[in-house]
Amino acid sequence: MKCPQCGKENEENKAFCVMCGAELTSGSFSPDWKWHIKVLAVIYIVLASGYLVLKMFL
Repeated sequence: MKCPQCGKENEENKAFCVMCGAELTSGSFSPDWKWHIKVLAVIYIVLASGYLVLKMFL
């Protein structure tokens, strides 16, 4: 988990930053590249499906 104050990477189970001592909140969402790939895949699947359905009816 990245510290919101100093940017230091910390272990997931830590409550405070090892560098600056700031509180690490687990409620903040910070997507990684795998999340972005999954979202793009879903978007492309929905768009392709919609295109094929429209092509069938038009």
